[in-house]
Amino acid sequence: CVSWNKSRVDGPTLVVGWWRASDPKVSSVGVWGYSHEQQRWSCITRLELEADTKGGFSEVRDVDWAPTMGRQHHLIAVAVGSTVQVFKLPSLQGWQERKVEALERPAVLTVGEGQPPIAFWRVGWNLTGTTLAGSAENGQVVCWKLDFQGQLKQHVTMTPQQM
Repeated sequence: CVSWNKSRVDGPTLVVGWWRASDPKVSSVGVWGYSHEQQRWSCITRLELEADTKGGFSEVRDVDWAPTMGRQHHLIAVAVGSTVQVFKLPSLQGWQERKVEALERPAVLTVGEGQPPIAFWRVGWNLTGTTLAGSAENGQVVCWKLDFQGQLKQHVTMTPQQM
């Protein structure tokens, strides 16, 4: 799975997620950037995935890079197993000259308190990068919204029966 950085300020950058079909525990997510000087793509950083709600690691099924809309940082959502993990990256300007700083641990989002874990298949940000939606294997769509402190809070859950 792949998603482009939508910022017009940064150079060409994208996030790539993959997993090995023969061993779903081998999953990885990397941020790649294109250097015009070197005429090649380079891995800027790898995103360290957290264990899912079952305590293991699962396959990365989808990634999405949020539009920045004036933020000084980037948000990348990753659908991995029964969680959606959201990473906060610092500004990527000048990444060719410096190493990207250590990243904070991701925010780990699930279906909700007291509900059995379900696998997420797709994630997507809205046009302003303030609401994240994740679709699950049972047909549910869960939306999280950024609050005034920049924390994602579950906003609404839609079930197939409501659609």
